[in-house]
Amino acid sequence: MKDFGDDYVTSLSLGMSMMTSDHINCSLIDVKKNNVEQIYVVPVSSTPYNTLVRQWRYIFKLEDQPTYADVNQVDTQGVMFLDTISDNIYAKKIILEYAKEISTNEENEVVIIIAMVRLMLMITRKN
Repeated sequence: MKDFGDDYVTSLSLGMSMMTSDHINCSLIDVKKNNVEQIYVVPVSSTPYNTLVRQWRYIFKLEDQPTYADVNQVDTQGVMFLDTISDNIYAKKIILEYAKEISTNEENEVVIIIAMVRLMLMITRKN
């Protein structure tokens, strides 16, 4: 993220979105303090059908009903909620590149990818 920081304002929202949206709102407020015009929310999940992704979509006013608790929704002005990485070719390339980087004997190794990541990243270009 440090390399990103020179060109982008970033905020990582960590918290339990099933019970509250305060951590997401704090990240939005933090990013908006930098006078950004557009915020891109990246739900880091392997599928859009994940119940937590649907809860995030509710928090960002993209779903009518919460998946878990009826938490506060956030101000979505200037916010673009992106699709999950799902079967994205760039995500595959990043994972493959990293696997090759940590490999010590590629011909005799097996890579098992378990996608249980549940976090959200907000990125916007600095002015």
